Amino acid sequence: MLLLSGIFSLSNTFVEETVYRLGVITALDNVLPHYQIALMSGAIFVLAHYFGMPGGVVGVLVAGFLGWFLAKSILFCLFKKVFTL
Repeated sequence: MLLLSGIFSLSNTFVEETVYRLGVITALDNVLPHYQIALMSGAIFVLAHYFGMPGGVVGVLVAGFLGWFLAKSILFCLFKKVFTL
C-alpha cells in the first residue's frame, strides 16, 4: 500500500507540474511578460486546489504562493532571467 501511495504521489506531481506550469508557460510565453505568466500559473493552481487540503483561504494562500514560486523557478531555468514582483 505504501508503494502504491508513493507511485500515485509521484505521478500526480508530474501531471500537475506539466499542466499547471509547463502548459501555462509554453502557451503564454510570447503573449505575456514572465511575471504575469507566473501570476497566471499561480491563479490557475489556486482554482484547482481551492477545495483541497488545506482548503479555503489557507489553502488558497498556500497553493497560490507555491504555484507562483514554482512557475517563477521554471521561467528562470528556461530563460535565465530574474524578474521581481
